[in-house]
Amino acid sequence: MKIAYIDHYDSFTFNLIAWLKTSNMDIEVEVIPFDSKVGMYKVSQSPSPLVISPGPNSPMEASATRHLLRNVLGKVPILGICLGHQILGVELGFKLSKSKHIEVGKIAIRLNGLTCDERGTAHGDRATAYLRSQVMDKVATCSLNG
Repeated sequence: MKIAYIDHYDSFTFNLIAWLKTSNMDIEVEVIPFDSKVGMYKVSQSPSPLVISPGPNSPMEASATRHLLRNVLGKVPILGICLGHQILGVELGFKLSKSKHIEVGKIAIRLNGLTCDERGTAHGDRATAYLRSQVMDKVATCSLNG
């Protein structure tokens, strides 16, 4: 499977791409810098599953990624990590709020096979507990495995 990895120049990007390439999922990763007009245009014209990377800024400073999402939401699977999760939330109409606790990298998280039934449980909640900002004020429909 080919996926597009939208890169917001975070230091963790190398680790994420290495994990995707060495997973048992036979994934080909195309890295697209979020500020590459040509790359973002190419992804919008021929969308494939997306991973939206972490990054140092806020969703408001990632206008190219937000524009891309407006064109592909509902058409391809999308995984947002940290900043990517926040960008997805903003584009889906959620509000962002600063979290009271910053716990980056302190929690072991299992994402493979996480199901909608786990949403709202201690295990499911751990998957987002480390984010610097929280997506709030709406209930999202859940489609994690399909």
